[in-house]
Amino acid sequence: MTSTTMKNIYSLVDIKVNVPFAYKQVVSCKALKFIADLHLNFNDRRLELLTMREEKRNRVSKNLKSEIAQNSNDGQNFNLKPSFNLKVFKDRQIEILGPDEIDSKKNLFKSEGKINLIHFESANARSWSNLIEIQIILKEAINSIFNTSSSDDNQIICETANEIPVMVCPRNLSMDEKSLYVDGNPLSAAFFDLGLFLFHNAKNLSENGSCTYLYLDKIENYYEAKFWNEIIAYSEEELSLQEGTIKTMMTFVPSLAGFEKDHINQELKGHLLN
Repeated sequence: MTSTTMKNIYSLVDIKVNVPFAYKQVVSCKALKFIADLHLNFNDRRLELLTMREEKRNRVSKNLKSEIAQNSNDGQNFNLKPSFNLKVFKDRQIEILGPDEIDSKKNLFKSEGKINLIHFESANARSWSNLIEIQIILKEAINSIFNTSSSDDNQIICETANEIPVMVCPRNLSMDEKSLYVDGNPLSAAFFDLGLFLFHNAKNLSENGSCTYLYLDKIENYYEAKFWNEIIAYSEEELSLQEGTIKTMMTFVPSLAGFEKDHINQELKGHLLN
């Protein structure tokens, strides 16, 4: 695996926007090194997978297109992995929040056990400030929850002993984070969202007895599932986490990957929630 050094990080990484001092707590040199290493090790493969997506879509038959339209009309665009069963949470409902919908850390824990899905792609405006500020909120909230089981002031509530009811969904593999370039190329938006969250929180969660929960949206084939599993395994090794510490749930596009679901589950079996 390729790895950068702290000495040359700013010769490799080019941030195209202003970084206020307050943002440097998450856009730190060490964090930039981690996401730059994700780019150097996995971006070529990501681009290959995107090409495969396009080629596969071009081979879709008219009958299959008709079936997609029917599923869309029925409101069944995506299937959730049916084995999702987080027993540690009393309420397994999922509330989807975009970065622009969270105004303070108290929003993440006041739902009494409901799982809050932070969906970076669902933001009304995925601005640089939105993306960074939610990373700051996540970091501060996770740091605080282990020291605060209850608070009348900000209504922080932890319904389980250790599990944190927050799940993060990075943006799609097809999207670029054009505010940050690595080695002359735009960083994958997924690497940006995932990398900053894992770097700042996964170790803390693990040391306090919790897993890190990720939501992988719109998996299109088992090659993509294998790709994500490799990224997660790499992150666990780089962050000195026990294998299987990072847990995932996923959705996939049935018209493109439904027949491959057993292969998809197999590729991610070491990190799937069950």
